[in-house]
Amino acid sequence: GGGGGGGFGQQQQAPLTEDAKSHLRGQLLTLKAEIDAAVPKAADKSTEMHLRSASARIDNVLDPK
Repeated sequence: GGGGGGGFGQQQQAPLTEDAKSHLRGQLLTLKAEIDAAVPKAADKSTEMHLRSASARIDNVLDPK
């Protein structure tokens, strides 16, 4: 699980370093694998669609068209 604070102020987000990007990419790949594994076990159609949607969004982040 992650932490995070509030979004106080309007300061610009610093650009991510390559190291941070590759770390985040690894986290997203792990998350996507977990989501994809959960799809066949989804309790109902709406849960399945939600999981598929989340997986597709991760795909878009990892490989923007």
